[in-house]
Amino acid sequence: MFQKADDKKSNLILNLLSWVDFMNPKFCFFENVRGFLQFSLNTTQLSQYRVGGGIKMGGLKFLVHALLAMK
Repeated sequence: MFQKADDKKSNLILNLLSWVDFMNPKFCFFENVRGFLQFSLNTTQLSQYRVGGGIKMGGLKFLVHALLAMK
């Protein structure tokens, strides 16, 4: 609800990708959690509860690029 540029929950995708890289499964499923498609990388804090800028749909772009690099 209240966005922060340095929210620790934003780093969970990094933890997940490290496990996928370590386990090297043949396939994996990802759930589209609320707000993932609108998540922007490298944002700045505009006000107490707003962030702005960054790479639009950056979370999805990062996920796709990381999975392609693991093949």
